[in-house]
Amino acid sequence: MSMNRETESPAPRVGAAFLLAQLGAHGAQLFAERIAELDLTPAQAGLLRLLASTPGRSQRELADDLGMPASRFVPFADKLEERGLIERRRNTSDRRLYALHLTDQGLNLLAELRKAGAAHEQEICQALSPDEHQQLIDLLSRIAEQQQLTPGVHPGYRSHHADRPGRAR
Repeated sequence: MSMNRETESPAPRVGAAFLLAQLGAHGAQLFAERIAELDLTPAQAGLLRLLASTPGRSQRELADDLGMPASRFVPFADKLEERGLIERRRNTSDRRLYALHLTDQGLNLLAELRKAGAAHEQEICQALSPDEHQQLIDLLSRIAEQQQLTPGVHPGYRSHHADRPGRAR
């Protein structure tokens, strides 16, 4: 015996947390695919962004910000150094530490990364007006702050494979 539409119970309402998770996973995958064209992973992109905003930080500080164990960070940074995107310099205040910096080649790639990020933002938010887009940013920023997330650092770096472009685990 089938029920008609009028007697069927309504579909359960989807909550904001589910929608954020759904859109986050979708957006992260699209971004990983987009920057794979630049031969970058999301974690590598995150490190380039961190170095642009705060150059000269130690490997340990950067590993902590990315939520990556130090033992995993060193080979991760080695690959970017081999590509000529970053360089290690002795820390002037503590000679035991290395300070990481972007190279000119790294800065050039960062400019391409910013273009890819802007295109990604436009694609994901195309259904919103400019005012709605800003309102969404403001609301999500409040939630991220309340959840004590590190601004500008994706918590998924802990679980994404750091050195394989376009592949998340």
